[in-house]
Formats: sequence, C-alpha cells, structure tokens
Amino acid sequence: MNLGFLEILRSLQPKRVVLDLLSDVLLRHKALVTRKWLTEQLQRLRSLNITTLAVLNPYMHGSEEVQAVIDLFDGNLEIIENKAGKNRGKFIHINWMHGVDIEEKELAISDLVSQVQHTKPRRSNALRGGAGADRRRIAVLPCLNISKDPADQYFSDGLTEELISRLSTVSGLRVIARTSVMRFKGSSKSVNEIGTELGSGSLLEGSVRKADNRLRIATRLIDVPSEEHVWAQDFDKQLEDVFAIQIELATRVTEALKTQLLAEDKLKLQKKPTVDFDAYTLYLKGKFAWNERSRDSLNRAVKCFEDALERDPEFALAYSGLADCYIVLVDHGYMGQKQGYTKAREALLRALALDSTLAEAHSSLGNILSNEWKWAAAEAEFVKALKNNLSYAKAHHWYSIHLLGLGRLEEAIGQLKIAEELDPASPMIHAYAGGLYIYARRYDDAMKELDKSLQLDPYFVPAHANRSDACLSKAMFSEAITELEWVLPRVPETTQWKVERGFVYALSGRKDDAARLAREVEAAPDYEQLEPQRLAVIYSKLGNMDRALKLIERAFELHSITPFQVRQSQFYDTINSDPRFEELFKKATQSTEAVANPEES
Repeated sequence: MNLGFLEILRSLQPKRVVLDLLSDVLLRHKALVTRKWLTEQLQRLRSLNITTLAVLNPYMHGSEEVQAVIDLFDGNLEIIENKAGKNRGKFIHINWMHGVDIEEKELAISDLVSQVQHTKPRRSNALRGGAGADRRRIAVLPCLNISKDPADQYFSDGLTEELISRLSTVSGLRVIARTSVMRFKGSSKSVNEIGTELGSGSLLEGSVRKADNRLRIATRLIDVPSEEHVWAQDFDKQLEDVFAIQIELATRVTEALKTQLLAEDKLKLQKKPTVDFDAYTLYLKGKFAWNERSRDSLNRAVKCFEDALERDPEFALAYSGLADCYIVLVDHGYMGQKQGYTKAREALLRALALDSTLAEAHSSLGNILSNEWKWAAAEAEFVKALKNNLSYAKAHHWYSIHLLGLGRLEEAIGQLKIAEELDPASPMIHAYAGGLYIYARRYDDAMKELDKSLQLDPYFVPAHANRSDACLSKAMFSEAITELEWVLPRVPETTQWKVERGFVYALSGRKDDAARLAREVEAAPDYEQLEPQRLAVIYSKLGNMDRALKLIERAFELHSITPFQVRQSQFYDTINSDPRFEELFKKATQSTEAVANPEES
C-alpha cells in the first residue's frame, strides 16, 4: 500500500476497504517494523474516513497466528454457529478496532474451533491489569468536588455517573461501572495501581467547581501503562451548559481513544435528558440519595424524582430512577412486592414510552418480569437493555440471575463474567458469583468468589451468608455455623433468619436443634410471609417428605425459588429424588410463560 494507491483511494472515495490477511510472512513476522508499517496504513485510511475491515483466512493459519492477528489489530474473535440451510457449522465472527461489526462475512472454521477458543482466554488475561489493558477499557474516576459548599457533592458524584452512562453507550468502549470506581473516591493510589485493580487501560479524572451560576470542570484522560496525559481540557461555562459539556467531553474521549462512532452511538452521545436544568438538579439529588440505600434516603430519592417530573413530565430518566427506588424498597423489605412492583412498572413503561433506548429501564423491567416468572418477556427486556448499552454491568448481573432461575447455568456464568469485568470491585457481584457457583456445584470457585467479595468488604453480610452455604456444600459444618453466627447479630431478628439457622443445623446433622427451630417457625405470627424453601429442606432432612413437598409447592406459588433452581441445587437432592417432585415441577413450569429462545429475542 503506497502513496500512489492512497491517491487512487482518494479519487474513488470508497466507504470501506478490506485487508485480506493471507500472507504467512505478515503474520509470522512479528517485528515492530511490520506492526508500525501496518498501523501507519490503517491510520492513513482512517484519515480518509474509510472503514477498514480485516479478514483472516482460517484455512492458512494456526492458533499462534490467529493470536498474532488479534494482538496486531486489537480485535476480538468469537465462534458463532450458522444454522441456515444444510451447511450447519462453525464460523468466525470478526470485530476490529478500525472497522465495524461484520455480520454478513462468515468464514467456515470447522478445523480451527479449538485453536481459536484457545486464544480467547489469553486475550482476556491480557486485558486485565494496567500494563496490558486495552486503552478502550476506561474508568471514569469520581470527580473531585472543589466547590466551596460541601453540599454540592451530589453534583460532582452525579456528573461522574452521567459521564459513565454517556460513555457506556459507545459500542467500541468498555466502561467500568460506578460501584467499582467510587471505591477510589479520595484515594491516594497511583494511576497504575488503580488501572491494575480495575483492569482498565485508560482513566478519566477531573474536578468540579460550582460558583454562583458558573460551572468549572477540569478533566484529564490518562494512559495507564505510561501514566501520561493523552488529553486534557478545562471548561468554564454557565450551569445550564452542563449537557453541552458532557457531550463534548464524551466525544473528545472517544476521539482520543480512536474509537469509531457508529451512527447510533453519535445519537446517544448527543442526547439531552431534559430541557429543564432545575429538573436535572433534582434528578442528580435523587440519584445521590438512592445510592445511600437506607429507608430514609430512598424516600428522599422518591421525592426528588417526583419533583423533577413535576417540572418536566417528559424526563424519562427520572421515571427510571423513580422505578429503581420502588424496586430497592421492595428488595429491602420496606414496601410490599405487589405495591412496589406495580408502581415501578408504571414508571418504567412511562420511561420507555418517552425513550425506548433506555438500558436502565429495560433492565429494571426485565428484573420485575423475571421475579414474576414472565420469563420470555423478561428475557426480551434484558436483550434490549444490552443492545442499547453493552457496558451496563447491572443488566448483565440481573440477566445472569434470570438465567440462573431458568437453570441455564453456563449462560448465567457467561453473563456473570461480563458483569465482573465491568464492575470488578463490586462486593455484591462477587457474592452473587459465589451463590451461582454453589448452584453449579463448583464449590471451590464459589469460595474464591466469596473471598474476593470479603476482601473488598470484610463486613458484607451477603458474602458471609453465601460462604456459610459454600461451607455446607463442602461438608465444612463447623465453619458454616461460624459464618452464620457472624451474620445473625448483624441482621434484623426475624423468623426468616431462624429458618436459616435451622437450615444450617439440619444439613450439619444437628437434627434435634433443627426440629426445635422448625416448630418455633411454624408457630410464629409471620409464618405465612416466610420464603418456605429452606424450611422444606429442614423437613426433608428430618424425614418428613410430605411436609417438605407441601412447602416446596408453596415456594413455587410465591415465586421465592424456581423449579429449575430446586432441581439444580445440592441442598434439594433429597426432595428431587422423591417421585412426587416431578409432578410439582411440571405443574409449576407449565403454569408459567414460555421461556424465550435467546436467538429469537
């Protein structure tokens, strides 16, 4: 490719050029001069606004050469299956940093499947850690509030979250979730330390000052391996220009990281959530309160979102925020499920009517539908959420929970791993991972995940509770009891936790203690409000299978556990082995909505 050829391209003005990588010499010769030459050609094509597609001939190259191409172009290879016609087989699906998603170009690789699959973990490992991380894997660090009024912290935190959301909509970027980056608020760790912990190749940091009606923002984009500034810019504008600042910031970041913006990416980056700045301020205050997750803060958040909607009834994000308040109020037991989910659904449907591309709303609606066992509809919402924002960690997390409920464990683990990559410092996701691996009967993996969660937060109750289950699964009974004894003083003294104690005793062989607790539970005034599946396990270990099956049937009616989870978990093996369970399983699954085929969603 010489200058004469570039002149021809300028005259022809093609939209795309395909590089057919057939030469063994090119792939095997990995000297820096070759890479530099090819990089220069790609940059020249990019300067002409020409999309570059790279095509690898799968019949000429082995796994070492496939890996060389992945490294050279900083792209991804994955195996897909073509079901069209009679020629059913495996094909390569290629994405390149300098190109677009090739949906029509499929290359048969029936002889290369195992080799290409072998290269994927090596690439995944290379993306972890500061020195080897992909530059397009970016973490937006908490904006420093340097305003005179400390109460303006809501604004700097809100701006951080808004930048994360805006950048997450760019298909060529992978953006670390808020939960993980907020751990570094006020941190004195170096750029490389933070990048290594988050597995990010780029960091965006900045400061925010509100003064009267002015907004001053200083930002820097930092390359993690070199710790050098890639780009820096200061903004000094009116408060009402906050959206223009966000749009320009996000656009400049994508340009600096040489990320190609698709048409839909550009539309999302340019989007302004509301025309009313006061409504936006109320929305940021609502998000700030929501993130505190106490009962009082959630009620304050509801009021902020409602006030924002009173000022701008077409503010879709405010409806989505309001719905998330109701969902968390239900999850924490502060509001009844029927009332909370009804309010949340109304808000989410209104949000999606105003903006059908809101990944947050699709994901939250999917979560509600999944809890109601409307599985096909739930799956469709999760797919829509991820189509609009592939970097939305919560959608991957909730989708994984949904798949676990359907017994699709490998798919659930796949979604979990993506959630962990996007939110690597989330104690909740690692604690959930421990629970998922317990269902998958991968108990050593479960312990590793739970240890990660507790390294991030030694006092995280869900991780200790799941670790008790993991210890039970490994017949470490004294350790299981120790974990539960640590949990009990730190949670409300409810009948449900008395069930948990009886559950651990029953599986540890302390049948007399388990029987005593079961009697106390059945006599409790709030017995009808309990989730009964673990009480069913107690009775199964005590030999009362009639009572155990009745309780499992009740659990299915309450949707507190799915039939697929009961069939999968080691804890329910005694119940599964009873011939009568099969009838309960069929009854429960036939009464629910059909499960969506993910390839048809």
